[in-house]
Amino acid sequence: MRKQEELEERIRVAMDHAAPNVLDRILSSCEEQKGNVIPMTTGKKNWKKQIVSFVSAAAAVCILFTAAMVWQPWNQGAQAVDSIVTLDVNPSVSLDVDENERVVAVNALNEDGEAVIDGMNLEGTDLDVSINALIGSMLKNGYLNEAKNSILVTVENDDEEKGDELEIRIARDIEKVFSEDGLEAAVLSQSLTGDEELEQLAQEYGISRGKAALIREVIRMDPTLTYQTLSTLNVQEIALIYATRQGENSTVTQTGSVSEKSYVGFDAAKQTALSHAGVQESAVSRMDVEYDSEDGRMIYEVEFTADGCEYEYEIDAATGEVIRFEKKTDDDDDGDEEKSSYIGKEAAKTKAFAHAGVTASQAKYVEVELHGSVYEVEFVVNTTEYEYKINAQTGSVIHYEKDEKGNTSSVSGTSLIGEEQAKATAFSHAGVTASQVKCLEVELHGNAYEVEFHVGNTEYEYAIDAVSGTILRSEKKAD
Repeated sequence: MRKQEELEERIRVAMDHAAPNVLDRILSSCEEQKGNVIPMTTGKKNWKKQIVSFVSAAAAVCILFTAAMVWQPWNQGAQAVDSIVTLDVNPSVSLDVDENERVVAVNALNEDGEAVIDGMNLEGTDLDVSINALIGSMLKNGYLNEAKNSILVTVENDDEEKGDELEIRIARDIEKVFSEDGLEAAVLSQSLTGDEELEQLAQEYGISRGKAALIREVIRMDPTLTYQTLSTLNVQEIALIYATRQGENSTVTQTGSVSEKSYVGFDAAKQTALSHAGVQESAVSRMDVEYDSEDGRMIYEVEFTADGCEYEYEIDAATGEVIRFEKKTDDDDDGDEEKSSYIGKEAAKTKAFAHAGVTASQAKYVEVELHGSVYEVEFVVNTTEYEYKINAQTGSVIHYEKDEKGNTSSVSGTSLIGEEQAKATAFSHAGVTASQVKCLEVELHGNAYEVEFHVGNTEYEYAIDAVSGTILRSEKKAD
């Protein structure tokens, strides 16, 4: 009798621990079952042993049935990941989702992603609830705001149609979250299937597969861009570059406008370049402005043609400052003239910077032109202007000049002849008319006006005394 009681107690404990929350429901279900009643007869056998055996067997069956009912569906759901949804801003977070769109796992893909999901347990929640929670956390932590409103949504699913549908619904959910805060979201979305190349790129550059796919699409549109440069940017910055290059048949869908409130804007960049070049907008025959990046900062690339000259500018997108500019005539064809034996423009710049004892980050208004077998390098550091002539084959410094900009102490208080008179003197000496001149530049350096211009394939350089108007130096050379 004592052994029987011990056995019954073990069965009760086992049943309690196996499924304490669903046992009553299962037993209740059993009571509701209908069927044939099979009468049980008793013989001369030990009925107490039969009862114990029956109870033990029934309990074991109930335990197994209950465990299967409770645990098996959850285990299957945990293993059966149907989609992977990735949200990229600068934080990158991915969600493993089952076929019922319930979140199986949440993964932070970088440190900022850890900060976004900190303290949240989203496993087992509906996907739309998790998306709302993550976007809300990004807004709260300042990763998303009025000036930074871009987010990349990537859905990975073997069923392309299902992935596309899910991508659209998530984008709408994000737009709704933003609109509730009175903001506009710029959502870039894409669907992916298995892609080994993306996995390799993601590992190489330490980014998500979604971000790698977006960068690959941008580079497809503009092959001059690189993974090395773009991978260091956040999605807001990549979205701005993408917006100025996207064409037809893009694999990325965009809804909403990317905010430019952190930057000076296209019009300001254009006016800065025109003002620096001394060109009226009415004289411009072609104008292109694009976003790009250099050394991790966003820039505007401004290119335009005016009066037979081509101008290229790099403008700091945040400050509006001119970083670099280049000017050449329509007759120039540097690409054909530059031979394989030449050191190249970048090497020429490096030689000039090294000789001047400055770094590339210090140099501004950098201009490099190839004339014959000589690179002419001009740049400004603080208030000092440098001009170098570098041998295109050997890289040796042929000639250099160094002038303090704005140094007018020798002519202060004295009447100057003015830029117009300096130009007229130079034109007269060169035997040309103003209508023949292209790419004209006049600047006051110290006690002299420097006048540079092109006529046909010939370049002229003059130094005119700012007071007397006499010619201090003149140079004429073929481009």
